[in-house]
Amino acid sequence: HSSDPRPDTSPLNGTDVEDVRLILIRYQSPKIIQRLMEIVNEHEGTDDSMLLASLECLNRILPCATERQLCAVLSDLSLRLLPIYSSVSVAIRTAAFRLFGTMTNFAWDSSVSKPSMRRPTESYETLRAEANSVFVPLTLHLADPAESLMQVCKVTLKSVASLLFLPSNPFDSNSNAVVTPDDMHTSSNKSESGTSRLMEFLQNCLSTSTRLHHGEFYNELARLLIVCCPERALDYCMRCTVYFQSDSPEIQCSALLFSSFLIAHFTSDMLEQFSVVRIGQEFLQLLKSTHPEVRATAAHAISRLNRF
Repeated sequence: HSSDPRPDTSPLNGTDVEDVRLILIRYQSPKIIQRLMEIVNEHEGTDDSMLLASLECLNRILPCATERQLCAVLSDLSLRLLPIYSSVSVAIRTAAFRLFGTMTNFAWDSSVSKPSMRRPTESYETLRAEANSVFVPLTLHLADPAESLMQVCKVTLKSVASLLFLPSNPFDSNSNAVVTPDDMHTSSNKSESGTSRLMEFLQNCLSTSTRLHHGEFYNELARLLIVCCPERALDYCMRCTVYFQSDSPEIQCSALLFSSFLIAHFTSDMLEQFSVVRIGQEFLQLLKSTHPEVRATAAHAISRLNRF
């Protein structure tokens, strides 16, 4: 009846093995992520399987880490992703947008499960700044002909919009609906109302089952952005011009639509800060495109400038 001094040698079951794996991955996740980021950097500008595999691995490993472990690398990773959003590979673009969507989760305290009670982390401001850079490529890729990519962009854009347009701390009685310098342009009530309409609009349009009419979508999005954050709207319009040189005619068309609708809704104060002539010249250049759909969209974009 004496106890057996030998250690328990019973085999681990599947759950035990999985728990051990998760513990090891969580402990080593910063090193793993750093190495994967190096691979992404080495293969940036290529469309090979190594880059795709690294992006997909990062998407799986990131949730195993804590915000504290990742705080120092999130900005660097975001910057490395920016050129990848323009990859000619649909799979690589999809993986990059999906990865940024995963990264946005680290803006909020994971110990709070209810969205209405969320609290920002130390990484909040970093991720919010990077989300501002990703907003335009995400929005334009809603017109991508690849269904898988378009659906990923919908999901990620909802996360990005929450980060950009909702208050960072709902418990702060002094917090405006849009926590940006743009509030000086509107009254608090108007800003809150505009933000509520913007978020409701995006939630409805970005449902995975909704088929977007791109002209209507970009028109209403432009109008709502100008109501609640005019400074951002100016910035987004200029960011669209980068995509006039895209290899994808669909992305060129979406850039034309979004930028021209933004300009059409600009207030007189906004127009004083913007060169309509310059962007009009870029529209004219796209009338020479070899793609008929780009030429047609450019012609419609020019027609929206008629009041100028």
